[in-house]
Amino acid sequence: MIHIRKILLSLLTVFAGATAEAQDIQFDKIRLLHTAVQEAQLPKPGEPLKLVVVADGTTDYSLDTRLVISLDGSTLEFPMKGELNLNDQPTFSTVIPAPLAEASYQFAIFDKGLAKAASGKFTLRRSCLMDLTETDITLTSKEPEEKAQIMFDQIQGLNHELTLYQQIIENLEALAAEQEAKSNEG
Repeated sequence: MIHIRKILLSLLTVFAGATAEAQDIQFDKIRLLHTAVQEAQLPKPGEPLKLVVVADGTTDYSLDTRLVISLDGSTLEFPMKGELNLNDQPTFSTVIPAPLAEASYQFAIFDKGLAKAASGKFTLRRSCLMDLTETDITLTSKEPEEKAQIMFDQIQGLNHELTLYQQIIENLEALAAEQEAKSNEG
């Protein structure tokens, strides 16, 4: 159903002789609506987190919409993919790695490199952070079974951390590929 709406909207645009660039977009009428992610909804650090914003006041889902985010102290900008939702509203989404500690972010619509409309600012903060201190592997127990259990627990913890780092790398590689593909389209 949404796919048909997109096709019809594209056809109307073509038959009207207008392109997305030629439309007179009133940026001051656009409101970017987003429901903030709650801490309980946060996936584990580094796992994919989808952020979605709805553009109210326009029907153009091809707008240059971006997520500007400070993710654990690093400022990043992510392009957002647009589509019409079930209510025929332009909806933009992107996937980011969930923060280790916190992230503050804002959505913006750009035109010719300048931000023309922006959402409010949102913050994600974990109240309970992972323990990132080095683990002492000195074993004080004299029982072999107890030593083995301690080592097994430490190995499992390291495997979990390794999995998180691998997911972060995969997410960043996917985002880089998406960004490269988008820049090659233009």
